[in-house]
Amino acid sequence: VSIGRSWRGLGNQNILFGNESDGIQFGVPIKGTGLTASGFWMASTWTGNKESIYGVGAWGPVGHRAGINVAFAKSNQSKDDVYSSGQINGYKIATDASGISTLTPVYAENDQKIGRDYGFVLSGYVDVAKDLRFLADYVKTNADFQNNSIGLRLNYRNTDLQKPGSYSLYTRYIRYGANGTIAGDDEWGSTPFATDGGVFGVKYVPCKNVEWETLYSHQTRNYDQSSEWTRNLLRSQVDFHF
Repeated sequence: VSIGRSWRGLGNQNILFGNESDGIQFGVPIKGTGLTASGFWMASTWTGNKESIYGVGAWGPVGHRAGINVAFAKSNQSKDDVYSSGQINGYKIATDASGISTLTPVYAENDQKIGRDYGFVLSGYVDVAKDLRFLADYVKTNADFQNNSIGLRLNYRNTDLQKPGSYSLYTRYIRYGANGTIAGDDEWGSTPFATDGGVFGVKYVPCKNVEWETLYSHQTRNYDQSSEWTRNLLRSQVDFHF
């Protein structure tokens, strides 16, 4: 059982949901299988969020070389609901005739339209050879526009934070709909929604509890004419684990 504030994800690649959230998530082993049934209620912690989700899922091995991770999530908001985030962008000063000044907040014009009220993820992996794992995620919501996402990934080996010198190589294909998520993980902007493209990366452990990752990605965004772009992204980061 996980209660309180924690980073949580749904599916192997966290496309449907992958965020810091407040809530509860629990798992119960399914007798006679290697699977675990899950229930959850959670709300992302980003500024102004007023949406929470609840649902069920299951994960675990389905044989010696394969596994699944599936979930269905329902929003507490209706599909066409609109709410204000309440985010303050700044303040303005107004002075009246008597010289008295008042400070008034300026709120962002960013009302949040839900656009969908449920979604599901079908996710799985298969070990195609020694040290070689293939993962696939399919996500769909009930939005009216760009309502599905696909993530394919191939991993070679795994890093071990306790073994300096261990490494992992991976390649990915992504096709993320603008509304093909509830609150999916965009991995610090390297896999944003409404894009498609490829990612190539390497992870390396130079010393215990330190992981160095470098990735290259080529992506195209075809959302609408005002926000279309093609980009090449090169990023390197070091994560310290305590």
